[in-house]
Amino acid sequence: WIAPALRSMGMSNAPAANILLSHGARACTDVTGFGLCGHLLEMCRASKRGATLDLDEVPVLDGAIECVEAKIFSSLAPANMRLRR
Repeated sequence: WIAPALRSMGMSNAPAANILLSHGARACTDVTGFGLCGHLLEMCRASKRGATLDLDEVPVLDGAIECVEAKIFSSLAPANMRLRR
């Protein structure tokens, strides 16, 4: 599962950005570093807006759940946890 994850992380976000622009998006971010929740929280705070996620619809890379279950986290996990406050 590592090779597909690396391929996914190496893909350009340009096609997705173009789709967002065509629908009037004025802000976006990738989910690297602080992850989906961290970046979403930053955008919500900055725009004074809220968001709701349907977690069943959020795609997860193969192997990600197994990593969490094995307590293997990103080196930025401690900073991400601080964002909860």
